[in-house]
Amino acid sequence: STAHEAPLCVALVALSRAEHASHGTQEADDVVLLLYGLAGLSFHSQTVTRLLIHMLHAAEAYAEAYELVPKYIALVHTAWTAQGVPPQRDTQGLRAVDGPSEYVDTVLLGAHIATHYIHAPAQAHEWTDDLLLIGTTDKSPEHRFTMPTPMLARVLRCAGEARLAQARAATPSERATLLDDARGFLRHAETLDAEASESHYALACLLAAQRATDAALVHARRASDLVPAIRGAGRQAGLRQSG
Repeated sequence: STAHEAPLCVALVALSRAEHASHGTQEADDVVLLLYGLAGLSFHSQTVTRLLIHMLHAAEAYAEAYELVPKYIALVHTAWTAQGVPPQRDTQGLRAVDGPSEYVDTVLLGAHIATHYIHAPAQAHEWTDDLLLIGTTDKSPEHRFTMPTPMLARVLRCAGEARLAQARAATPSERATLLDDARGFLRHAETLDAEASESHYALACLLAAQRATDAALVHARRASDLVPAIRGAGRQAGLRQSG
């Protein structure tokens, strides 16, 4: 039954993540096969569907993960309509209905896949807009929960990245609007979480696309400063090449 399958799936994924550094995508592939077997063909469990999306991403099966996101969204919305939104809690816990943390984390992963791997930024645009509608502090009828500041910053960043990706294939007039919107989202994200290297990197890419080279360089340097491991890896690669 799903009641027994879900805890097993959580345990399998936790073990896979703990061992990910040493086993890479092969172990993720193995866990995906086990999850498919436990889920059957219906995917009625929010927990199993969510874990499948995350493990398919780890296994670099991006198209499969992407295809499951709408099903996951529908499962959660149906449960929320019937039972209400559970209170915020740690994403590692287990319960029958996913709450805001699990939901936002999974939809953002879907938007990331859509933008960076599936070349479907318009879908990422739609998903992030939906998150901002149901999970901000506005008074719309669809508002269901309040996002913590770091979570809201992630959603805003992802919304900006989706628009930046859309702009690359847009007409000149559409491109200008998309870039302006992206800049607003990314500036807001950076204001909320100034220590997120991803926001500075996205801003650097955006400003470069708008030919604001000096400003882009500032954010690129800030992103680099916030991720010292990148610089360390680069130095080590340089030493290996020169050695």
